Amino acid sequence: FLFTKSNADSGGLVVNQEIDRFVGISSHAYAVTSLGLKRYLSALSLADMVIGNSSSGIIETPSFGVPTVNIGNRQKGRIQAANIINCEPEQRSIEQAIEKALSPQFVTTAHDAKNPYGDGKTSENIVRILKESLLGQKVNLMKKFYDIEG
Repeated sequence: FLFTKSNADSGGLVVNQEIDRFVGISSHAYAVTSLGLKRYLSALSLADMVIGNSSSGIIETPSFGVPTVNIGNRQKGRIQAANIINCEPEQRSIEQAIEKALSPQFVTTAHDAKNPYGDGKTSENIVRILKESLLGQKVNLMKKFYDIEG
């Protein structure tokens, strides 16, 4: 297990204490305050599942095809991909969501999910479209000034 600790949200201290307690008794569990973007995305590429209530579970995980259990209503109202399972912040609801997320059928669903937030290639697409639109055209990029009568 790899835990990224909670931020300063309400209840975050209690969550972090429970994470530390679990890591203290588990030889296969690790906790970090933050991985940074590159290490976090690398971890996502290796993850079997993500559990939490962070926007990252909604926005980044679909690009990696990772089953994601979103706990509670913190992300309510956000567009969600097919790799997301929402559950209540109650033990039985979380357990059921985890069981579903790890099922072979849902793993396939998550892997095939399309990210509604894009494919990570926005800049490349903008450049391509601009090049195609301007191909063969002379474009005057000089700034124009207009005198104002005073």
